[in-house]
Amino acid sequence: MVKGLKSKALNKQKNKLRGLIAKAKSNAFVKGVNLDPSYIYCRGLKEIYLDSRTKLLPHEFERFLEWTEEQGRTVASDISSPKPGYGTLAGVISSGVSRCDLENELLWVTQVLKTKSSEINDFLNFSQEIEIHVLSKNTKQAIELIKSFDDKYGPSFYTHDIRVALESLDGGLEKQKSYVAKVRSKVKGGLLGFISYYVSIRNENKTTTSKYKEDLNFRLEKHKYYDEKVKNYLMFKLVGEVKEDEEFLSDVIFVEQSHSIFDLYGTYIKIIQTISQSESLDHLKVVVKSCCQHLSNIDDYRVEKIVSKFNNSTPKLPKRNCSFSDDLISGNITGSIKSWSKMPSSDKADPWNVIYFSFMLSVINYNHLKKDSQGPLSVPFLLSSLMSPSENNSEYYLDKIEKAYLNFPCISYISGVYDFANEIVNKNPKEKYNFYNVGLNGRFHGIEDDINNIENFSNSSITNSMWATLNTMNGNSNVDAPIPIINTFKSIAMFNSGNFDGISKLISITGRSKYESLWSINLGLLLSSYFNTNDNNNVIRTISTEGVKKKRLFPIYAIQDYLNSSDWMEYKNVDDPILSCVSIHLLWKSNESAETASLLRFAIRQCLRHKKVKLPSELLQLNRETPLRAWKYFFREVCRGQFIDQLLQGSNELLRERQKICASMSNIDYEFIDDYENEMADIASSLAIDNGKKIIDRTRIHVDTDSLKRWAGKELIEDYTRYHDLLDVNVKASFENEFNEIFSDILNKGGGSTKWKSLNKDSEADMVFISLLARLSDEFLNSPEYGLDFYLSKRVRHQSFIGLIRGPLEFGNLITTKESTGVYNTNEHVLSKLGHLSEESLYIIDSEFKKFSKKFDDLLENTKNSYLQINGIDNPKGLITFEIQEQIIFLLKMMTHKVSNFSDFIDVAVSVFWTSLSIPLSNVRMYISENLQKSVAILFDELILNLKKSVKSTDKEFYCLILEIKDCSIEVQRELGIAAQWFSRSNTEDIAQSTFDANQLLDIAIDSTLKCHQSFHPDITKKVKNDADMLLDTSTLVFVHDVMFVALGNIYRHSGVENPRVSVTTEITDNTYSIRVVSDITQKNIQQKIDKLDEIRNLICERKFERRTRKEGGSGLLKIAAVALQDPLGNIDFYIEDDTFILNVTYRVLMAAVPVERVHG
Repeated sequence: MVKGLKSKALNKQKNKLRGLIAKAKSNAFVKGVNLDPSYIYCRGLKEIYLDSRTKLLPHEFERFLEWTEEQGRTVASDISSPKPGYGTLAGVISSGVSRCDLENELLWVTQVLKTKSSEINDFLNFSQEIEIHVLSKNTKQAIELIKSFDDKYGPSFYTHDIRVALESLDGGLEKQKSYVAKVRSKVKGGLLGFISYYVSIRNENKTTTSKYKEDLNFRLEKHKYYDEKVKNYLMFKLVGEVKEDEEFLSDVIFVEQSHSIFDLYGTYIKIIQTISQSESLDHLKVVVKSCCQHLSNIDDYRVEKIVSKFNNSTPKLPKRNCSFSDDLISGNITGSIKSWSKMPSSDKADPWNVIYFSFMLSVINYNHLKKDSQGPLSVPFLLSSLMSPSENNSEYYLDKIEKAYLNFPCISYISGVYDFANEIVNKNPKEKYNFYNVGLNGRFHGIEDDINNIENFSNSSITNSMWATLNTMNGNSNVDAPIPIINTFKSIAMFNSGNFDGISKLISITGRSKYESLWSINLGLLLSSYFNTNDNNNVIRTISTEGVKKKRLFPIYAIQDYLNSSDWMEYKNVDDPILSCVSIHLLWKSNESAETASLLRFAIRQCLRHKKVKLPSELLQLNRETPLRAWKYFFREVCRGQFIDQLLQGSNELLRERQKICASMSNIDYEFIDDYENEMADIASSLAIDNGKKIIDRTRIHVDTDSLKRWAGKELIEDYTRYHDLLDVNVKASFENEFNEIFSDILNKGGGSTKWKSLNKDSEADMVFISLLARLSDEFLNSPEYGLDFYLSKRVRHQSFIGLIRGPLEFGNLITTKESTGVYNTNEHVLSKLGHLSEESLYIIDSEFKKFSKKFDDLLENTKNSYLQINGIDNPKGLITFEIQEQIIFLLKMMTHKVSNFSDFIDVAVSVFWTSLSIPLSNVRMYISENLQKSVAILFDELILNLKKSVKSTDKEFYCLILEIKDCSIEVQRELGIAAQWFSRSNTEDIAQSTFDANQLLDIAIDSTLKCHQSFHPDITKKVKNDADMLLDTSTLVFVHDVMFVALGNIYRHSGVENPRVSVTTEITDNTYSIRVVSDITQKNIQQKIDKLDEIRNLICERKFERRTRKEGGSGLLKIAAVALQDPLGNIDFYIEDDTFILNVTYRVLMAAVPVERVHG
């Protein structure tokens, strides 16, 4: 009954074909309006085929297909052949088609291929001709051959892919892209456009298969229209992905049936090869064996090899030519070169012969490989490079071999070479060596393909005898070959049999030889044997000694297979802790994992503890037990900042430790002496820059003593002389009114003492002295050009203080600015993250941030304007009090008799003034560190509390906002700590001795300025002209910082763009330092800005600095002018030109600058 039903199904399928022929031949066809009859027929036939494979029983497949072939030769002969074009690749047929399992797909496709055996044999001959042309560099002839074949049978993905590769070889990228564009312009649907595009990319010189696979996979994952079976097919087609999974293989062969018969044949061969080698697909091997028996009319050596594997027999194929490999294995290199030159081209295209040729190239160290070499002729050179010591990762060469394999499917040996390379490079240390796949696509047969049946091969061949070693393990001791080659084969045999202990002995006996490529294989064997016996000590010792070489072997690039990235116990008991550190560092270079970096830091600490030292530099004083090359590597690469930072406190200590290491190693590690010297120079520069930044901070509390002395020399020298003269006058008179007037002035400026027992009010000398002291202290404190309050204003109150503290909030977009009305702007950045909350919640958040911003700014403004001031009538809350106490005056009176001249007296007086200020400055530090920090912390806590109380959200983004506020609070507290230290004057002795080169000086000035404007990111270009290579002192550094602070501060406020362009040009001469700053400026309120600049320019011309330079807001340029114009060589100029603001400042270099060569000797 079932048979009868299926007979009806067979007749039904035949009727479908009859209907298709009738449709294609109908008179309804009009050229240019309807589809071509041949296209209708060929496309419809594929649809019927796909339908029939599930409607018919397997025993009916052959009968139906033979009948359809007969119809195509007779009734439909005029429409059964495809016309030129891309109709054979029109698209995937899936609508209305049922799926079936892989077994049924194979049975059906086998019968389809059987009926097309004549065409397939023609295709196989064509492929061989293409291979000959390509290997003979007859690229143009190969392209013409493809055109002819496509004209006869219609295009296929196979011919298309080869054509793209050949166009690239023939005419480069432009010719290849031109061809692909032409193809894609002619297709409307199907997969051809997608495949053509990605095949084109795959053939570009710069494309790597690893990145190509990532990009393709990403594109397919996001594709809106391709279902899973099409995605699987595209991964198979474009990157050669094959999974030992029935569903995957079924998807691939199902989709391929919509395309050319030649594509279907290639895919079919790949699938049955996969099944023949897979243990997980064993149940399908009987089916595959049966399928192959139906393909006897197809002359394909690949099918013959599969059949012989199933039958455990020798395939009926030509024997591999052993003359070349015999010479090579016997050590007769000269003979092997001659044998290769005489070998027929067909034999040279065998994968094993190509592999032997690659070994020969590595032995004679011959490699003419070009970096951009893409063609198949580069493959043996790539393999030779992969097996030889190289600076390039082995994956680099493997990637290129795989690329050639994907781009040139017509070259039979490339897939075998790729399989061999992949086996030795990516083999799991626990898996046996298996080279069976290598010869699957070769036209010849040899012992390399069949070591389990060595009796089928003659022992007269050295090649055969050597390979027989892999089967007998102990091998044939009579093989006439070099010991390194014999022992390599024996080691592979031992490994495959599990005799790991014997391998290390055998390889150590072998040692290194001229066969570098064998040592790479032996190294892999050695590491794998240690790994399988859990010999961590030798794994780490081997990796450390081999991995530190400049040119490394491929097993070293796979160290992640042998080392654990997180388990310290694997390294703990290694006999040399330095080697543990080296091996972990090599692992970190391979995986760049934070976990591995953490393990390395721990390993270094344990190493130091084991050696009983505290710092890596101290290890240099101990006797070396580590192999020299690894020991050098430890200090050169491992003991770097990111791994030893936790051993030291602060960046300076870290840099100095590294400096010590480099200084010692430069006398030992001569190969890298230039690197050490360059690094020491960089460290010196970094230390100088870091020191410069500290100097900037340490000189914020400053008085220009040189200027003060010059003023005193003009204004007070006469009083000082009078005082000395009057000491000898013994005339009594009352000067009480004069004393009271002087003391009143002192008290107004911060003096607190009203009793002056040591002063004689009847002495004119005392009156003159106290008057001199009062004027000197007033100038010290209040000079508008060089006094303490001038520098307080310029370097602390003028943006620096508020900018530094506000910086973390601005950088985190947690604070906004206020409009001229005093209302703060809405924080759009924060609200945009919380847009999914209710309008009420957003309103509350906005209000809380505005209140916080106002309170925060008010707190800082109040601190700056009220407390960071010199105490006096105008600033009663000022924390900086200046008391001229009785003992001070007494001390200074005594010093007038001790010093030799007036200048020395001024130095003493200034020192005494600074001593008097030590307690007030300490009070400022305490106020910032305690009062202000506490007030700021309360503001942050209030903001967080109010937000949580008002919003009551468990939203993730809201939670992240709270964390951001907390983190920002910590950052602000840290900046307050830095600001507090500004009010110190410790360690000032070394400041005057510090020097900087011109580039360092400018970098320090800009970096220190931007630290106070963290949300400001100008695009700065720098140009430094210092022809005499002069080093500059700290006075120049501080001045340049002041100029950049004013310049960048003005740009921040007035440029009108987020990332304004700023050009900074400096020029140094023997006497002057000139700086030119050119920046963007917005045209908004431009006339108001011009008027303001004119006003400042007039004040400068009239030298009306007066007390304005001690105030903040609009006084920056005046403050720069006040310093620059103290010397006739100084100058300042500024103006607006088009859309730019230009500032030119020249400063007299007060200290004689030092040429660099004198400093460095």
